[in-house]
Amino acid sequence: MAIDANVYIPEGLTDKGEMTFGSASSNGYNKMVTHKKKIIEWMSDVAKRAEENNKVLISFSHFPMTDFYEGASEELEDLFGEGSNQLARLPEDETSKTLAGTGVAVHVGGHMHFNDTGMKSYEIDGVQHTLFNIQAPSLGAYIPAYKILDIAPDRTIEVETVIIDEVPRFDELFEHYEEEHAYLTESATTPEEEDAVWNEDVLTSQNYKEFTDWHLRELTRLNFVPKEWPLSMQLVVKSMRGDDMLIMSQLQTDTTLCELAQYLGYPLVCDSVVRSSFEEDWEIARRKAQEVAVKAGMTLDDFDSWTAEELAVDFFRLRNADGLALMDIDEVRLDSYVVLSSELANIEADITGDNDSLYDIKVSELFKERFSALFNIMQKFSTGEPSDRFLIDLEAQELYDLSSDGAEATREQYQ
Repeated sequence: MAIDANVYIPEGLTDKGEMTFGSASSNGYNKMVTHKKKIIEWMSDVAKRAEENNKVLISFSHFPMTDFYEGASEELEDLFGEGSNQLARLPEDETSKTLAGTGVAVHVGGHMHFNDTGMKSYEIDGVQHTLFNIQAPSLGAYIPAYKILDIAPDRTIEVETVIIDEVPRFDELFEHYEEEHAYLTESATTPEEEDAVWNEDVLTSQNYKEFTDWHLRELTRLNFVPKEWPLSMQLVVKSMRGDDMLIMSQLQTDTTLCELAQYLGYPLVCDSVVRSSFEEDWEIARRKAQEVAVKAGMTLDDFDSWTAEELAVDFFRLRNADGLALMDIDEVRLDSYVVLSSELANIEADITGDNDSLYDIKVSELFKERFSALFNIMQKFSTGEPSDRFLIDLEAQELYDLSSDGAEATREQYQ
C-alpha cells in the first residue's frame, strides 16, 4: 500500500486571490492525522480488507510512522535546538498511536536517508496494536543500502539490509571534481575560504561506500557542525583531541569558555584574560584522566589517537546508519567513548542555548553538560531495535534480531 503522506498546508491568499501552500518537506504524519483524515480512514479500510482476506499488508510512504531517534529526540532538541536533526519530521507518540490503530502493522519509510527500525505498541479499545516502522536508508548517501523483505506464509517477515560497497564507474567523474577543487582552491583568498573547500582526499575513495563515508565526513565539517552545533561544542571539535576531552571531564576550574578559547588560540572575542591557575588546574585534571584511562585498561595515548572532529563524524554515522555504523568506528574510539560516557554519566544537563552569556560560564561545567548529553544520545542511537537483519512476527507482535555477527553484534561494545 503506497501512501501519499505529503501535506501542503494552506497559508493564505495572494493579492490576486490565489491560495498559497507551505512546503510538505517536514510536515509528515503529524499533519496527516489532522489535515488528511480521509487518507487515514482509507488506510483503516485497506488494513481491514487485508485482514479479512488473510493478506500481509506492507505500507510505504515518504515519512516515518514512529520515532527514529531511539527516544533521544528531547535530548537532541535541548542540545541542538528546535527543528535540528530533522526533528520536525518526528511523529508524536499520539500520531503513532493513531496510525497503529488503523491496523497497518508494517511500514517502510524513506526521505530521511536513515537506517533505523522503530516499534511501537498500544492497547486501543482493549486490542493490542503494534506498529513496525522500517526506515530505509538511501542508495546515494551514508550508509548506502537497501532493504529486502521476505514474507513467509506464517505471517513473519524477514528483513535484510544490503550495504552497497561496490558500484561500477562510481569514480568516473572524479577528474571533473579535481578541476572543481583546483578552481575553488585557487579562488580562495583567505584562510577561512581555504578551509571551506572540500577535502581532496574524497577522491582517493577506493569504493562507493568509502565515497559516501567521505561525503558524510565533509558534510559534518562544513555543514552540520558549523550550522547546528553550539559554539562551545564547535570550539571543542575544532581544537581538541580525545585526551583533551578526557582531561576536560576531570577538570575543576573557574576558567570560562572565553578564556579557554584564548588559551587554544581560537578566534573568539573576549574581554577576559586566561587565569594564571588554569595550567595548574589542567595538570591536576591530566593526572586524574590518566588514572581513569589506566583503570579502563587504556592510556591517554589511546585517547590522543583520535580527534574531537572524528567524534562528531561518528555521531552522524550513528545517527544515519544506526548499528551499521559501528563497523566504521575504530575500536579504540569506541572504547574511549565508553569511558567518557561513563565519566560524564552522572552530569545532569540543563542547556538553554548558546549565547553571549555562556561565554562567562565555567568551561568545565559547560563541557560536562554538553558532552554528557552528546554521549547519552550516541548510546541511544547505537542500542535501539535491530536494523540490520531481523524478523517481524505479526502474530506475536514481536521483533527478533537475526544478526549473529557484524554491526549488530558489536552493539555490545557500546552498551
